Amino acid sequence: MKRSPLLTSKAEAMRYYFHVVLSDGQIDDNEGSLFEGLDQAKDDARSSLVELAAEALFRRGADVTPIGIRICSEHGELALISIDPAVEKALCATPARPPKS
Repeated sequence: MKRSPLLTSKAEAMRYYFHVVLSDGQIDDNEGSLFEGLDQAKDDARSSLVELAAEALFRRGADVTPIGIRICSEHGELALISIDPAVEKALCATPARPPKS
């Protein structure tokens, strides 16, 4: 996934975690990345999800298919970016797991 470079003013930056939602589970982001705000994090998540989905399609037959990205802070889930609005509705009904400490 592409991540934005570290920001010049870390006081304004917030750490966001991108947990990749798969068709059969989730891959947790334990490091996170700094962004100026949630909108910037959402933009990066959308780009990252497109790249992950393209890679899965290219591999054809891959057992793991990314269907969304949960954007979380240390306090919990903030947003969900999905491949499809129908998938997003189903994922929103599934509680997010907190990041591992």
